[in-house]
Amino acid sequence: MMQLKVIGNLVQAIALCQQLGATIEPEIAKSLNRASHGVKTDVVRTVAKKGIKREELSDWSFQSARPGSVNAKAIIRGQRLGLEKFSPSPFTKMQGHTPNRSGVTVKLLDKPVTFRHAFVNDIYTADLAIWQRKRGATPKVKFYEKGGVRKRLKGRFPLTKLTFLAVPQMADDDDVLEIVVKNAEERYLKQLDHLLDKLTKDFS
Repeated sequence: MMQLKVIGNLVQAIALCQQLGATIEPEIAKSLNRASHGVKTDVVRTVAKKGIKREELSDWSFQSARPGSVNAKAIIRGQRLGLEKFSPSPFTKMQGHTPNRSGVTVKLLDKPVTFRHAFVNDIYTADLAIWQRKRGATPKVKFYEKGGVRKRLKGRFPLTKLTFLAVPQMADDDDVLEIVVKNAEERYLKQLDHLLDKLTKDFS
């Protein structure tokens, strides 16, 4: 879960505007809330450019600032994304291996990455996904009865569904945060400046 707190220049703003008393807190809260909601816009836009579909970036919640608790939070949630969501090639059902052992290639953060031992199948899932057998692991062992005798059936190596980073991890990437924090500060200061200008005119 990525959690970004947008505080900005709260201390300086209060120090500069002490003459306004408690009337400044609602304005700071409004500015922080605008900045925190803008975080979603910036994260979705920036991460989507890396090949992530926007619907994977839709699970957000917000904690609004208010007078007496000027602390705004924008929180994004999400699970690890299966590699099938990253333009895999080939992407047709395979029977446990790929032709010529070429594997499956996906596009991760705009770069092609090949998983040579991966294959596409709908095992355990309703839709196609990308799987790989655990190499070097001990095969699953099952038992069955035949003629009243318990027999040992040596199974195949266990499967692992291949996944990428979780959505919050992608949103927490340094190049994404750089844009998000910069824009959040700009939104906060622009909104606060507008509200303070209005407030000081009302007091004049």
